[in-house]
Amino acid sequence: MNEISVNVKQEPGKVTWNFEEIKTNLEAALAEYTSMVYDDDSIKSAKTDVATLRALAKTIEDRRKEVKEKCLEPYGVIEKQAKELVALIDKPIAAINTQVQDYEKRRKEKARAEIDAYWKQKVAALPECIWEKAHDHIYDSRWGDATATKKSWKEGIDNGIQLIVGDIETIKSFASKYENDMLQVFYKSLTLQDAIRKMNELNAQEQRILEQQKREQEEREATAATPAKGKNKFGCNFSINTNLYKIVSAKIEDSHLFNFHKLPFNFQ
Repeated sequence: MNEISVNVKQEPGKVTWNFEEIKTNLEAALAEYTSMVYDDDSIKSAKTDVATLRALAKTIEDRRKEVKEKCLEPYGVIEKQAKELVALIDKPIAAINTQVQDYEKRRKEKARAEIDAYWKQKVAALPECIWEKAHDHIYDSRWGDATATKKSWKEGIDNGIQLIVGDIETIKSFASKYENDMLQVFYKSLTLQDAIRKMNELNAQEQRILEQQKREQEEREATAATPAKGKNKFGCNFSINTNLYKIVSAKIEDSHLFNFHKLPFNFQ
């Protein structure tokens, strides 16, 4: 395409007006308003003066807008013509862009198919139940960019899967009775620290239960070792070791020396 040069001949517009004359007369006329003090009786005159000054300001502003509009008339013409020229250029741009976008779509689809094929080969090293989770965790959308290399996304997949495999092996290396619980937690987040935290929580819970059971067992043993209390037929309280009672009573009954049931007190 031949080079097209844009040549614009512009002559700066010059606007002259009696600025200094107006400013001098205006300053003299406004001086009396600067020190003017209005009381309740002259408040009507104050409102009239404000209206007069606003009308004067409007006269100057209206004239300024008229001058601006006339100054911009030449620009309005070139602006319209320039937009017409740009519209002519936009048509082939749109046609070319359609082809570029179609190419980019096909290129990305091809790249994605190649990446997915490689992913399916490598993901087999992981438990099937986390394939989808691992894909979301590892996949980088930039792998489909034109600047991405095959080496980069292959390394990304290999390193990501190997990291997960290593974390699973680490979990199993603990040889914990709570391994299944740890794996369930890990499969949800793919974060090793979450699995370790779960193991620590369950170990602490188990320890609390064991300590509670130990206290309860000690309380039962202490209760069993406490001497039993009873009363004789005279109404007097006494204590007796029940284990000793069983041994003595057995020997007495076997010896037939006397009738155990005729003792003057009852054992409880």
